[in-house]
Amino acid sequence: GDCEEKEDTSKGLKEGEDEAQSEDGRQNVGEEVQAAIEALRLELAKRFTSVYEAFVFLDMDGDASVTLGELRAMLRQLWVEIPNLDGAIRGLSLQGSLGSSGGVDAQAEIDVGQFCGALSWHDLEEDHEAAIDLIRPRRERVVAKAMRLCNAVGAVKRRQMLAAGGTMTTVGSQSSAGGREDSQH
Repeated sequence: GDCEEKEDTSKGLKEGEDEAQSEDGRQNVGEEVQAAIEALRLELAKRFTSVYEAFVFLDMDGDASVTLGELRAMLRQLWVEIPNLDGAIRGLSLQGSLGSSGGVDAQAEIDVGQFCGALSWHDLEEDHEAAIDLIRPRRERVVAKAMRLCNAVGAVKRRQMLAAGGTMTTVGSQSSAGGREDSQH
């Protein structure tokens, strides 16, 4: 009918507008979700040797699953910004644990299999848990390496912000130049 025609314009939606659209046109979110998952995969591949290292890094409490809360907190530490992170999580954790509205709560979980299957950029081991168990004792080293990398990324981003006219430490005459603030969700 008529409304299917209209839905096709969803590709032109700006960030933030897809929340309203995902209520009724969920089948059209697929492409954006795939793009978000792909962006997450690329960012993780830049910072970790394997998807298992990435999982161990993100799994703060070591319970063999990553919650949306953990993912958001750890990605922020890595200076990773994924435009449609909730959509990516929804795509990764389709096994329920979603709010009745179709939204994702901070406790939505992704298990080892879902995470590694969806985000790997290399061949996987047959036993994900065993691969994770091998890396978990080295978590501190994994975290340290990731933090070294992201501190370099962070320094570049800070320089870019300063070059764009934003100021991080000084509040001077140019603090309003550009007028852009980085949103920290």
